[in-house]
Amino acid sequence: MRSAQQALRELNGYFLLYKPQGIGLKHLLKDVRDSLLKELNSNYKLKDAPLQYRLLRSDTPGLDQLKLAKTDESNTSPQYSEVDSPEISHLKFYNEAASHFPSLNPPRVRFISKEDNEFSVLGYSSWLNLPTVTGSRFETLALSAASPLEKQACGLSVCAIGKNSKRLISKWRLMHHLQTFVIHGEFGMATDDFTPHGTLREKTTYDHVTANQIEAVLRELVRGQSTRAENLDVLSDTTLQRFVQSAELSQLHLPHFHLKMTVFKDTGALCRRICHELGLELRTTAVCHKAQRVSEAPFESLDDTLLPQLINVETLIEHIKINKNL
Repeated sequence: MRSAQQALRELNGYFLLYKPQGIGLKHLLKDVRDSLLKELNSNYKLKDAPLQYRLLRSDTPGLDQLKLAKTDESNTSPQYSEVDSPEISHLKFYNEAASHFPSLNPPRVRFISKEDNEFSVLGYSSWLNLPTVTGSRFETLALSAASPLEKQACGLSVCAIGKNSKRLISKWRLMHHLQTFVIHGEFGMATDDFTPHGTLREKTTYDHVTANQIEAVLRELVRGQSTRAENLDVLSDTTLQRFVQSAELSQLHLPHFHLKMTVFKDTGALCRRICHELGLELRTTAVCHKAQRVSEAPFESLDDTLLPQLINVETLIEHIKINKNL
């Protein structure tokens, strides 16, 4: 089984997370982070106790007793004279504990000189592997989303984990990937946030709507978005303009309809607005029941996404290895 240090090193890269509808991505990532930290602290052990270091001035009271301490044949711990020095009191206690726990090593003392002052570097083993030590060994884990989704949206979200997560997120956002959304809409009502859960503003009829009319309006919407995109530098680092590259009707059973849209730099908000504008152009109203991101190049489906409740350290490490070439 991997050691805690090895598992922490391998938790570094991209992975795909499925975000359910109605849950904020920030809170979802917090739950995933807490679950991983809990597993690291409870199921993984440190391979070797790392050395802890302290830098003390060479004239620290009691440091000479530590450097010149003698050991007798019956006791392996150094013998100290009566020196009450707060700076090295923890080291005296440490040596007493070392006689009971073989995993602890005696303090190592090395002398260095900087300018006109002399300092001593004290190195001693960590307490983390001792059976009497309790508490969390790992308390932080960098985890964030490279392609976020709003609370009302769901689907695939590319996330980065590990010490290089910020660099990985910046790298991913500079790639300018296109995203595919599947939209579930309903004609006949209008709300303040374009979802059926918002405050109702208006109810309208929809019997006159046909598939040909929807496809014609979608073509006009895409043409208008393309013209707007041509006048903007949408691929620049400073411009965060969102636009629709393509949109098509995939299913119609009045009042319900399904759309498939390819968009650029969207978290789901643009898809809801397009759904609302579609209803207005058809002389009716519409709301968006569901905006699901199903792909984001180079990830073409939801098959490789991880459900939040099923994520563990081993599964996540294997998933990161699959995406290591991105």
